[in-house]
Amino acid sequence: MRYQFDSYKKTILMKLLFLFLLPFSLFAQTIPQPKQFKPLSTTKSHNYNPFQKSGGLQQLRNQQQQQIYLQNQRRIAQLNRQLQQRAIVYQKILAEMKQEEGSIKSKEAYDKIQQQKQSYFQNYQKLYAMLQNPAPVSVKQAVYLVESAYFQNKMKQSDFEEKVDNLVSACHYRMKQIGRNPTSYRAKLETLNELFADTIRKVVDGREFVLSLPPQYDFEDPFGHQDFTKQFVSKLMTTQNGQCHSLPLLYKILADELGVEAYLAYSPSHSYIKYKDEQGKFRNYETTNKHEVSNTWVMASGFVNASAVKSRVFMDSISNRKLVANCLSDLASGYIHQFGYDEFVIYCANTALKYYPESGSAHALKSNYITHDLSREFKKAKNPPLQNLAKTHPELAGKLEYLRAFYEKMDVMGYTTMADDDYTKWIGKPAK
Repeated sequence: MRYQFDSYKKTILMKLLFLFLLPFSLFAQTIPQPKQFKPLSTTKSHNYNPFQKSGGLQQLRNQQQQQIYLQNQRRIAQLNRQLQQRAIVYQKILAEMKQEEGSIKSKEAYDKIQQQKQSYFQNYQKLYAMLQNPAPVSVKQAVYLVESAYFQNKMKQSDFEEKVDNLVSACHYRMKQIGRNPTSYRAKLETLNELFADTIRKVVDGREFVLSLPPQYDFEDPFGHQDFTKQFVSKLMTTQNGQCHSLPLLYKILADELGVEAYLAYSPSHSYIKYKDEQGKFRNYETTNKHEVSNTWVMASGFVNASAVKSRVFMDSISNRKLVANCLSDLASGYIHQFGYDEFVIYCANTALKYYPESGSAHALKSNYITHDLSREFKKAKNPPLQNLAKTHPELAGKLEYLRAFYEKMDVMGYTTMADDDYTKWIGKPAK
C-alpha cells in the first residue's frame, strides 16, 4: 500500500497556478475551506490550524507570535473570499487532493501521519508472516505487536515479556509455597485460577512481598471509548485493572506459558476462557468474576442465538492460529481510533477472515468499512435517490447490494452485539 504525495502535489500545483495565480508555497501552508466544504482533518481536531503552536493560542507567550498568527488569519480570510467565488472548481481540486486519512494540509503533516502509520504496516506484516508460517504461532507475540503499534512501536517487547514472566514466576512460587507438584496439570490450572482471584505473597527473612495482585474489572470506560488503551494487556499488567478483552487474553498468555490447555471463546461484545480439566472436559472460566460458569450463564444475556452457536461465531474454543488472525481485527481497531478508515482496515479484515472465517469481529470490521466507503460515495454523488439507482448510478447500486448481502450473511451467522448498558448489567450478575 503506497501513498504518492509527489504526484498529487505536481498535479495540484499546476491547477492552482492556473486558477489562482498564487505561489504554491503559500497554498501548501494551508488549504482554505469555504463554508460549504468540510474536509476531514489530518488531526483529531476539526479546528486544526497549521499556524497555531501546540498547546493553543492561550499558551503563546509573546505579542510577536500573536501578531504573526493574526496576519496569517487575515491572509486565510482573503484566500477564502477568492475561493468562495470558485467553489465548484475548488471542490474538484479538493477531491483530487484528498487521501483516505483526510485532506492534505501540508507535506509535513502528511509525512508525519505516514510515519505514525508505519508501526501498523510493519506489525501487520509480522502478524501475516506468523499466520503464513506453518510453525506454531505465539499469542503473546501477537498481542504485543497489536499494542505496540498503537504506541508507534515504542513499547519495549522486553518490558512486556518481563511482566508476563513475573506473573508466571508468581505461579511457580505459589505451587512451591503450598507444596503442589509443579509438573501436575491440575496444580498449574488451580494456581492460574488463584492468580486471578487472590494475592500471591512471598516471605523473605520475615518480610512479606507481594508478587501479584488479583486483576480487577475496570467498570470505568471498559470499552475504551475515552481511553483506547483500557483494552490493552500491557495496561492490565501495569494497573491490575482490565476488562473482558484484556483479562481473557492475559489468562490465555499465562496458560500457554504454564502449559495449560486454554482457549478464548466469544459471546456478544464479550470474551471468556474455555479450558480443559484433567479429564479433558471443557469448562468455562469467567475472568471478570473469577469463577467457573456454565453455558447457560453465558447464554443468559439473551443475545446468543442458536445460529451463532451453530456457525461457531460464539461459544466456540478458538485455536491459537485463529486467535492470532483475530488480533488483526484488534490491530485495525487501534488504527481506526488513531487515523480513521482507509484500505489498511479492509486488508486486516480480509486477512483475518482468511484464517478465521467465523470471526464475528472481522465481519463487523469489514461491514463497517464497506458502510463507511459507501456513505462517502453516496455523499460524493450528492446523495442520489434509491429509486432507479441501478440506472443512474450502477456502481453505487452494486456496492449497495453487496453491503445488503454482507449484512444478511452476518444475520444468518447469528452475529450480534450488546449495548454498553446491557453488557455492564449482565457482567454484574453473580456466577451460577
